[in-house]
Amino acid sequence: MNRISFNKMLATILSVILVLCMLSSYQPAYAEEEDEWEGFPSGFRITESSKPGKPAITLETCNDITSVNIIISRNEYTSGYEIMMKAPGAKKFKKIKTLKKEGQFIQSYTVKNLKEGTYSFKVRGYLKYNGKTVKGEYSNVRDITLENTGIPDIGEVKTGDVVQFGAWEQDEDKDGKEPLEWIVLSNKDSKLFLLSRHVIAADNMNGTYGKKVTWKKSSLRKWLNDSFINTAFDSEQAGFIASTKLKDVKTTDKVFLLSKDEVTKEEYGLSSNLARIGTVSHKFPVWTCNYAYYFPEHSNACFWWLRTNKKGKFSAVSCGGDVCDGVRCYFDYYDDDFEYFTGHYCEDDYEEVTLEKSNLGIRPALVVDLAALKSAGKDSLITVKGERIKAMLPETPAPVVERETITFGSYDQDNNQENGAEPIEWYVLSKTGTEMTLLSKYVLDCQPFATDEEQDKYDKVFWEMSSIRRWLNDDFYNTAFSKDEQNRIKLTKLKNSDDRYYNSDNGNDTEDKVFLPTALDMLNPDYGFNYDESVNDIERRCAATAYALEKGVWGYDPEDPAEDAMTTSGELACQFWWLRSKGYDLSGCWSLNIYFAAVGNYGAVSFGGDPLWYDICGVRPMIVVSLKDE
Repeated sequence: MNRISFNKMLATILSVILVLCMLSSYQPAYAEEEDEWEGFPSGFRITESSKPGKPAITLETCNDITSVNIIISRNEYTSGYEIMMKAPGAKKFKKIKTLKKEGQFIQSYTVKNLKEGTYSFKVRGYLKYNGKTVKGEYSNVRDITLENTGIPDIGEVKTGDVVQFGAWEQDEDKDGKEPLEWIVLSNKDSKLFLLSRHVIAADNMNGTYGKKVTWKKSSLRKWLNDSFINTAFDSEQAGFIASTKLKDVKTTDKVFLLSKDEVTKEEYGLSSNLARIGTVSHKFPVWTCNYAYYFPEHSNACFWWLRTNKKGKFSAVSCGGDVCDGVRCYFDYYDDDFEYFTGHYCEDDYEEVTLEKSNLGIRPALVVDLAALKSAGKDSLITVKGERIKAMLPETPAPVVERETITFGSYDQDNNQENGAEPIEWYVLSKTGTEMTLLSKYVLDCQPFATDEEQDKYDKVFWEMSSIRRWLNDDFYNTAFSKDEQNRIKLTKLKNSDDRYYNSDNGNDTEDKVFLPTALDMLNPDYGFNYDESVNDIERRCAATAYALEKGVWGYDPEDPAEDAMTTSGELACQFWWLRSKGYDLSGCWSLNIYFAAVGNYGAVSFGGDPLWYDICGVRPMIVVSLKDE
């Protein structure tokens, strides 16, 4: 073999070896997706050393009085959860459910068919990666006591109990009617006052519009006392429905609609908007609002009629439970004068309300003669379900959070430079044997989240490159704390991946001495906050110092305070204060990446947030302090 042939053969062999090496190390484009963390959106990455965060849980009794709902509200780096329960009298916890995370950052699981007694629950997150499972720390143990879980006798039912009486077509199957469910409004003088649990149909109040149309003359009244009653009840059942005198409209009816007065009565359990929300029992032509974002059980709420009327216009209950007036008794979708109404509220008495659909929901009410029912031995005609509508029960006062308060560092708060800085008050959110996590009691300053330069420089602005982060860890840190105090403030590793709904990118993890809380911190029951961001939690409200107000933080007019904007200290809360979690522009400008979450004046968490250039949002610092000398 000559030299040229040898060289060609050697080149060929080397080329084959090189190709084989490249193939062995080659990963197809989709291979990276196969290694993604289970339960997280596409593109989400964390390191193998990451462990699930310690979850926080809240326990609630359900409408079904034998069930407990477990709400899990903290889950950094988590694929799912292991739920442990200790039954009354048991010595050990037992795993009752392995729950896979479904993308949202608040998740719940309902434990059913429980008996009376005290139950204990704890939850821990788990993380699956490349076939391995990493388990995190258990949540704090929560206890709940169930009482009177037996189903009451029909004569012992109370406001908020659920019963079945009659039947009505409520699904799309052709297998017959389904039992009608009713909520007990009152059980008094052997009369059972019932309201249908759901909106069971929809129609106009009357077949035509006229200013002289009243409840007495309406076609809906005729339908309820003719077609509906004869379809929903057999003759035996109908015989125990009492004829009720409705003094406000001067009629006597067996089936009727509630009045504006009845639908707001505390004794009927209808004093709150939540208790008045009417959801549809099945699909039929009616305009609904999707409230699942806040209340999963109210995902198909709709407007429903009341009998109170004035000059051809009637009162109604809106999707959100507000009571409104001025609804025309008849709508014609094709009428030139028809106006669209797409909001979740109603206009006042002076403006006409119209809807997208030409009908409103129907939620019948009736009175059952309980004495006659019992005398005839026909108790079985009504079935007591053993459920209670929580929203209709007397409100339990929110537990008072007894917070430990300490002073640490100093900062100008009275806006008087001459008398020096004032000691900073901090709430102790958590405490171990070696450290404590602190959140300032007051909004101490007013800063934009990021500067114009940062917006111009970066395609996406995150906490890690924000000016507010630099300000907290430089200007504020060096102004507010002495050298000795600085030595006690720990450098904290922050996980910046806590987005509530949007799965948006929150940037890299950081290490900071001073930082802002996350949205999930403000939903953490272990910190003393309500797990529901929509709740106007008084514990989340925060007043601003005189200095912060002078700097421009958005506050209230002291001469005209809103009652539900007062803090636990009796001071006016500031309008908004920053969180470090990424927000979302609800107008749809997702691509701008300019919104960060905030806590509003009433104590709800605004995940929509505010634009990062806002210089009217307050700053409420958070630190971790060592209990030992470093």
